[in-house]
Amino acid sequence: TSSSQEETETVRRRIAFYASTPGYRHVLEPDGWGDLCEQLHKLSRTGGWGEMAALVPDELLDSVCVRAEDGAGVAEEVARRYTGIADRINLHAGQLAEPGKWADLATAFPEAVASAGNGS
Repeated sequence: TSSSQEETETVRRRIAFYASTPGYRHVLEPDGWGDLCEQLHKLSRTGGWGEMAALVPDELLDSVCVRAEDGAGVAEEVARRYTGIADRINLHAGQLAEPGKWADLATAFPEAVASAGNGS
């Protein structure tokens, strides 16, 4: 939908901003995004803010974000990725978040974590 595309582009811009900051390069470099960080940093220094988001590929977006159609999908993916690795997570609703989607996530999350913890 248009709303989810807008949300994705908002996140893409946020990732471009953070990745342009030299202090974040060490976070992204192990996964091969060091050159992208350098490109984004150069653009940030020359006023190329409008060009930066287009350089953030879907592969990077998917490696640092969880995208799903609904709260249950988010819960399942977060649980799959992070159960046994992280003891807490931070969810960001974005500016376009709908309260109903958060209720869906809150309802689905305990079951998703339990399922992931059982290896199912």
